[in-house]
Amino acid sequence: MDKAKKKIKASGKCSSRPVVANECIEVTDDQIVSEVSVILSALEVPKPPPPPKPLDLFNKAKPLAKAIIPFQPYSYSHQRFDDGYLQPSGSTKEERYPKIYDSAKQLKPKAKRVLSFGCSTGEEIFALAKRFPNAEQFVGVDIDHNRIETARRSNKQKNIYFHDTLGGLGKFDVVTALNVFFCLEKPTPKDQWKKTLEEVANYVAPGGVLMIFKSDHDPAEALNDFKAENTWNHTHNRNNKEYFCGYYRKKRKFW
Repeated sequence: MDKAKKKIKASGKCSSRPVVANECIEVTDDQIVSEVSVILSALEVPKPPPPPKPLDLFNKAKPLAKAIIPFQPYSYSHQRFDDGYLQPSGSTKEERYPKIYDSAKQLKPKAKRVLSFGCSTGEEIFALAKRFPNAEQFVGVDIDHNRIETARRSNKQKNIYFHDTLGGLGKFDVVTALNVFFCLEKPTPKDQWKKTLEEVANYVAPGGVLMIFKSDHDPAEALNDFKAENTWNHTHNRNNKEYFCGYYRKKRKFW
């Protein structure tokens, strides 16, 4: 099919041959479109370069990247030891470990003060408070301040308190450390593990009970002033690794 042709006046400036003024020449639609495209491309403003991707910004900020601890999907939150070790503070619900809570009641039925070390959002303390209705005070400690604030908002009892440091809290008849002294990725360095466990053990009153669930190392190695009431190993379903667990009673000293 013949293409449509149009008659236009030639100026002589853009023609490939000399033309007479007011002379009409025939051109096709394709030629007109081509000429217009050339003119528009010459007038087109260059597009700005696309913004860098978030990954590029992260890779360029190397000093900042080293200070960031990546989130791991196997745990709801992480706490940090020195040298970048991650300590999982597991998800909690009020009756997550009923057998352990019941054992606390059996081992120290007249406990007056109860401490939950690594209490997360407080559910553990609330469960223990139900088992010790006559206790004078319950304290939950966690280094994650946001979780402590959540626990405080959920608390409805006047004898339950939450802190983000141990500080001068005194002695307790029952101390729990559940899902605290272990790390899924790699074992916590033994010197750091021992130092922390010994510090927590100082808050157990003579005759009091320290209850540990999942530890990278054998607690007996750090608890010289304690007698084991019950010990066992627990295999974690995430990595099939066995962890130390046990109930330890602090010896009474007579001198």
